[in-house]
This record gives sequence, structure tokens and C-alpha cells, in this order.
Amino acid sequence: MTIKDRIAAEKKAAQALIAKGEENLTDGEFEQLKGHHAELKKLTDRMELFEGAKSALDAVADGPAKPAQAKSARTMGEFVVNEVKGAGMSFAQAKAVGFETAEFKAATDVQMTTEQGTDKIGYAPYLEQVDTAVFAHRRPLTIVDLFGSAQLSGQVLKYPVFGKLEHEELMTAEGKAAKHSHFPAPTWVTDKVGKVSVMWDVTDEMMEDLPYVVSEINDQNDYTMSLEEEDQILSGDGSGDNINGLLGRIPSNSAIADDDARTVEDRIFHAKTMIYENTGFNAEALVISPADYEKLRLKKDANGQYYGGGFFLPAYGGTGQLVIEATPWGLKTVVTPAVEDGNCIVGAFRASGKVIYRGGRKYKATNADGTKFAQDVTTNKLTQRMGLQVKYPYGFVKVSTKDPVQSPVMAASAGPKAEAEAKSAAKASK
Repeated sequence: MTIKDRIAAEKKAAQALIAKGEENLTDGEFEQLKGHHAELKKLTDRMELFEGAKSALDAVADGPAKPAQAKSARTMGEFVVNEVKGAGMSFAQAKAVGFETAEFKAATDVQMTTEQGTDKIGYAPYLEQVDTAVFAHRRPLTIVDLFGSAQLSGQVLKYPVFGKLEHEELMTAEGKAAKHSHFPAPTWVTDKVGKVSVMWDVTDEMMEDLPYVVSEINDQNDYTMSLEEEDQILSGDGSGDNINGLLGRIPSNSAIADDDARTVEDRIFHAKTMIYENTGFNAEALVISPADYEKLRLKKDANGQYYGGGFFLPAYGGTGQLVIEATPWGLKTVVTPAVEDGNCIVGAFRASGKVIYRGGRKYKATNADGTKFAQDVTTNKLTQRMGLQVKYPYGFVKVSTKDPVQSPVMAASAGPKAEAEAKSAAKASK
């Protein structure tokens, strides 16, 4: 998804909330509007930054106009133009003095593809087809957009981390006092803001001769920055220069392991329940690897029907539109290789965490580095300072996507094949 597409999506979401009217918005919707506003500002700044940088690079790449060099004539018209210009005359002057050209092509010349004309090129350029360049596959960036965002004015971020929502049995008899619920005292956490940066060199000749390739190199470096940002937000381990990512902040008791007897789809729904019970937030998204999603999407019932609908029609030949990438339990489903096979994440992302930024993404260019000026080499640099804030770690649940191991007794009711598989799995685990 391009930056323009993301800006359009954020505007659409914000306008939908604004249309409800200020008096009708809930606290949660105000938070969503705040998140959309911050995201719009970030994306707009990013767009302006790179449009300005691209314009500057294009101006350098284009440079002063160079006089066009005459090419070998392919037609009689080109031949006449070249002859007149070669004589240093205008067409008016040529007409006045009765200018006469040499022969364009002798009648006895053999028609050949090459070895013709002063440059010996002939018709060879017609045989060459220059196609668009091929660059490496780009993994779609999806994780950062699940969170809200905020700007940081200082260099260190300190904030409270809240535990589970505590409450008693809520059923109350007539005339009795209502039960209380509350968050326990928070633990104050200090997070560092990390810096993502990348630097690359381009010669002046390349900027002048291959502006398209230079713009692609700049764009690829911008994408590499965003990819590293996403990887850090999800799985940064907090060591060295890394930030502390989401996976390292999910509590051990906010996980559903592979020894859980539930099926994967039931575990995902139970994760929604856990989040609501522990924080009061509604889970909004599922992040899952392509291989794990494929197993979930292709599950069938005892009649061989796909639970999520077949490859031609919805489940059981029902009516309606076929959804290829169905969303389990109504959760926004992000299928990405950023998550390793074996576990998925269910979360209330916007309510529980934010991506924090210290300023915007900065672009710098210089040739005053060592011998770069003498070599006509320009050094380009991109920098972004960012981090992750997770005030409600119980707003996320890590769910194992490994199938539960059925006992032979439970599998017997599912048929001989299931019973044999269960016995084999039980034997292998010993």
C-alpha cells in the first residue's frame, strides 16, 4: 500500500468518526480519532519529505540541457535535417543558395540490420527492448499501522504499566452494595527511544545519467528503514541498540500454549475473551504467518466442506460473495511473514499500545565527507527515532497455532483414521 493510499484510508476512517458528531463519540472513538490524526500527520510529513528530496535529486540529476547529437538517419526526412544542420545552415539559407545533399541511399546498397551509417548501428536499436527494472520482493508493511502513534518531546519515555482488571463476582442481590472493579497500582517503566538509520553513496554521474535508478535506490532505502522499524516494533529484544518489541512484553500468563486442548480457531476466540476479561478492551486484530493462516483457512468439516467457504462458492454452496482471506471471528486479519510459524497474536492494538516517534523521518545529503567531494560522490542518509509504548500488556495474547494432540479415547469418536493418528502422536511424544 502506497503512502497516498494510507493517507486516504486514514482520512476516510477519521471522517467516518467526525460524521457521528462530537456529542456522540465515545472515549474509545476519541482515542481512535486521535490516532488517525497523528497517523495522518506522520504520513503527510513523510510524503512531503520525500517529494522534496526527490525534487532536489531530480534537479541535480537533470542538470543543464545538453546539445542533442545528430543520430544516423533512419528516414529521408532525418537525413535532410542532418545534412542541413551539418552544413551550419538554416533551412531558409539552404533554400536560398540551392543546397544539395549527398545521396541518402544508393539504389544498389544491400538492406542490412547493422553495419550501416557512420556509427555502424543501422537498425539494431529496433531489435532491443528495454523493460522495467526488477527489484527484490517487498514484504508488505502492516504491523506498525495496527498501533496508534504519538510524538515524544523528550529523550526518555517513562509511563505506567497496568496489570489485570481486578473484580469480584458481579452479581448483586436487591438492596446489596455493588461490587467494585479496578486496575491495581501500575508499575512505572522507562523505555529508550531507538534510532533507525541508513546511509548510501551515489556518484554525480549516476544522478545525471540514471535518475530513475537513483530514485528507486532512494525508495528502496526508505522501505528498508520502514521494514526495520516494523521488525523492531514486533520482535526487538531490547539488547544493544534494539528497542523492546511487542513479543517480549506479552506476559507469560497471557498466552495459550500448544498443550491447550482447544483447536486453533477456539484458542483464537478464547484469546479475545482473555483480553476482554483482563483489560476490558475488545480485541481488534489477528496477526498470523502465511503458513499458519493457510492451515486455518483450508480446514474442513467431516463432510469435506471448507469452514471459510470453498474455492468457488461460500460454505455449503451458500449465496453471497466468496471471501478468499476470511477473517476469523471478525478480527482484522494481518497475514505476514513478520510472525514466525507456530504462534499468532491476538490483540487490542490501538487501545493497548502506541508507536512513539521523536520527530519525523529526516533526510540529509552531503559530499563533504572525507574524499567524497573530490570523487563527486554524494552521501545520502535517512534517520528515524522511534520506540514502542505498551501500557496494557494484557491487551495481547500469544496463541500457539500447533494442533492439539488428541488422546486416543477422544479421537475414537472421530473415526478410525483420527484414532490411529492420535495413537501415533501419543507414541511419538513418549
